[in-house]
Amino acid sequence: MPDPAEIQQQIEETRAELASTIDAIADRVNPKRVASRGVESVKGKVEDLRSRGTSPNGAAAIGAGQQALPARVAAQLQEARQTRGRSVRWDRVAIAGGGLLALILFLRHRRH
Repeated sequence: MPDPAEIQQQIEETRAELASTIDAIADRVNPKRVASRGVESVKGKVEDLRSRGTSPNGAAAIGAGQQALPARVAAQLQEARQTRGRSVRWDRVAIAGGGLLALILFLRHRRH
């Protein structure tokens, strides 16, 4: 039969691992950070196109500031505008899921 101190140590290690995992998930799915990464990605693509001096069809730009965006970039910008403020709170979903997982692990260890 396992030693109670050993079981307690395993529970503490599991809690620490779970807390770390939840923090990583919450950081990754945080709507503000997701939006920020998307904005930075789009800005980088636009800047790259501007530095090349070409339009989406490969022709030279007409003039400064008149360069068209690629269709994919324009679609991403439009989607970002449409979904602003209506995203799922994934950080809360991740925390709730982690809490449920911790409860299940705790009860499983308790039964054994």
